[in-house]
Order: sequence, then C-alpha cells, then structure tokens
Amino acid sequence: MRYQVIAAISFCVALAACGSSGSSNSKADAAVNAEDASGSGSTGGSGGSSMGTGGAGLNMGAAGMGGAGTGGADAGVADAAVDANSVDAQVDAFVNPCTVNNGGCDAKTTCTVGAQGAVVCGACPTGYTGTGATACTDINECDTNNGGCDSHALCTNTPGARTCGACPTGYTGTGETTCTDINECDTNNGGCDSLATCMNMPGSRVCGSCPMGYSGTGETSCVDINECAAQTPACDPLVSCTNSTGSFTCGACPAGYTGGGLSGCMDINECANNNGGCDALTTCTNTPGTRTCSACPAGYMGTGATGCVNIDDCANNPCQNGGTCADGVNAYTCTCAAGYSGNTCATNVDECAGNPCQNGGTCVDGVNAYTCTCPGGYTGTNCETVAPSVKILLHCDANSQVLNTFSGSGCFGPVAAGGASYAILSGGLASVTVWSGPDCTGCSYVVNSNTNFCGANFSGCGGLNDNVKSVSIP
Repeated sequence: MRYQVIAAISFCVALAACGSSGSSNSKADAAVNAEDASGSGSTGGSGGSSMGTGGAGLNMGAAGMGGAGTGGADAGVADAAVDANSVDAQVDAFVNPCTVNNGGCDAKTTCTVGAQGAVVCGACPTGYTGTGATACTDINECDTNNGGCDSHALCTNTPGARTCGACPTGYTGTGETTCTDINECDTNNGGCDSLATCMNMPGSRVCGSCPMGYSGTGETSCVDINECAAQTPACDPLVSCTNSTGSFTCGACPAGYTGGGLSGCMDINECANNNGGCDALTTCTNTPGTRTCSACPAGYMGTGATGCVNIDDCANNPCQNGGTCADGVNAYTCTCAAGYSGNTCATNVDECAGNPCQNGGTCVDGVNAYTCTCPGGYTGTNCETVAPSVKILLHCDANSQVLNTFSGSGCFGPVAAGGASYAILSGGLASVTVWSGPDCTGCSYVVNSNTNFCGANFSGCGGLNDNVKSVSIP
C-alpha cells in the first residue's frame, strides 16, 4: 500500500489538482486522512491542505485510493514540487500515528501502535501521576515526609523528582541520607570559655554563665573579678582581703572583735564581763576593739589594768612620841601615847590647862602628868588637902604675926630670926618637937597642942625658953 500512496501522491502532484486548497504561504503542507475502510473505497473529501505554490488535497482509503477531490492551486504547476521527505512523513503518519504529536499520548510517555493500528500510551514516568493517554502531572514529593530528605534539610521539588538541600550548620551528613547533630562541646569546649559550661543543642551549643567571681560571659570570656578592689569591699574594713582566682579570702577579725572578716567584725564589750579585767576599784571604758581602765584611786599604787594596791601610809612612821599608826585608804590614824595629841602625836598635852592645882598651888606640866607646888599649909596632888603643919608666931600670942609655917616631915629651921614664941599645930598634926638650937639641936620640947613657948619647959635646959630655933615634924 505504501507504494500505492506514493503513486497517488505523485499523480496528484502532476495534475496539481488533488483536492481543493487555498493557501499561499506553505511550501508543502499535506493533510492526510487515513481511514480503515476494510477494503471498500471511500470518497476522499475535499482536502484542506494549503501548499503555497502547489497544494494537494489527498484522501486515502485503507483499501484503495478514492476519487481525487477538487483542489485549487494559487500558483502555477511549476511551483508544486513535492519534497520527498515530506512525503515520507505523511506516509509514516498514515502508517504509524505515534509519529504525530506522540499519537495523542502525554509527551512524557511512550506511544505504540497496537492491534488494528490503535495507539497505546505508556505509563507516566516515576515522579508523575495520571496516565499517558490523559496527562502526566508532576508529583510534589516534598509534600510527603519532606520528600524523604532529612527533616533538617530543605526539600526542593523538580519535574518528576526532588532534591535535598545540604544539612544546616551544626550538622554533619547529607540531606539525602541523614543529618547528624555535631556536638560542638566535644571540641575546645565548643568555643566557650573554659570556666563556662558548654551545653550541646540541636545544630548548635549554648555557653553557660561565668562562675561566681568572674565577669563577662561564657560566650566571650570570663575575667576574674578582684573583689578586694571593689568600691564596696567584700571583706570587713578591719581585716585584710586577698584576691584569688575566682574568689577572695578575708582575714580574721582582730583582737577585741567577734564575727568573721566576711560576715562582719563586731566590737566586743570587754567591760560587760568581770569589769573588763580592770581592778574593781577602777572604771572600765569600752573602746573599739579594746577597753581602758581608769587610774587607781588616791591611796593606791599600781594601775587599773594590773591591779590597785593600798599604799601603807604608816610606812614612814608618821606617828611621833610612841604613837601607834593604823593604815587606812590614803590616810592613817595615830593612837597617841598618854600625854600626847594631834594627828601625828606631836603635841604634848598641857595637863595644867585645866588649872588642876587648888588653893593657890602652882602647876608644872609634865608628860601625861603635872605637878602642883602647894602653898604652905596645903598638900595633895592638886593641893586640895590642908597639910599637917606647924605655924611659928612672933610673940607669945596666938594672934601675933606668923613668922613661918612648916609642913611635911623632917627638921625645919631657923624658924625665925631671933627665935619664936608661939606654935600652932594644924592639919591634924599630932605633935612636933621644938629645939633650942639650930638644926634640931640643943634642948627639945615635945609640943602636942598649940603652945606658948614663953612658958615652955625645955627638958634638960632648966626651965622655959621662948627662943625656939628649929622644929622637927615626925
């Protein structure tokens, strides 16, 4: 049949009158209607192929050539040359419909001619949905399970397929297979400062804070803080502060303080306990970190801090004239011996001050004593007693002039110039002996009462004699 078609086409071209045509531009445009007519000839319709210089209308039947349709050519027969290749194509299209527009199948599928010349469209390729006979539509693999890419990778749909992007920063592997998190902390502490904690995160890492005693951030660097140089020192002002790496050390509180250099030093009131160790006679005054003791009071030696000792005010023997000294506090007391007075017993007591001598006696002061010199006729410590005595009178008359008075015991004389004439006994004197000679010599006469010597009888002298020269009192 191929050759019959070629012959028919050649015939039509020669006549330039196969079918009706009305085109003026195409060089060779052939319309072919192929029909399976089971051997009976069918009449070719009017062909509508425009052919420029020579158009040919062609109806072909499966069983034979039909009548040639009417056709018109705009150009002359000389311009109606038919290209042999074009003819072959038309023949192929008639014989294999897949050669034209892939037989109506989707361009992504295969077209085959089946039984009785039917077109059979192949299946859509992988990555497409639909059928080759209708249409093949691209499947967006990224819509389902990220297209099979790792969840961290970017899935990009492409015609009939997809591509997986690279794993993001912080992951190793490929998006096509698996993206595995990189533990940045395994290398150089993840770039964090060595004092900070590196915490691995999905695709990254986080640097912890700098530890106490450091400034900065774990992301950049941790710098030691010098707590001792801070505007507000970390330690109590009374103690030393020693800076160390990431920390500091406070010295101990000084003596007199309690607490700690870090928590604070508090003054101890030493005076609140046992008077601060000061002597009980002194005053304890609390001061920052210590205490002071007042001076020992007058009469004491030593200090309030060491102890006050009573000064022995009797050490220099201030009491005189045998006085006894009793020590006191900043004082002494003298107990004076009899006859002395004053703070130091320096003054002799004037026992005559009270005029103890009576009856005109004269007082002579002594030590714790006095002596009374009594006038005639008196005796006793204070001349208070009338003394036993004898009064010698001038004449033989009891009322005459008293020449002398003798008291006591012993020999007294001369009784008077030229002798005496009368003797009067007084003061309880029982008797006296009168003598005619001086110093109780010569003739004597015992007088027992008041006697007028004018009538006296001197024993051994031959009678009375008024010229008494001496007298003796037993």
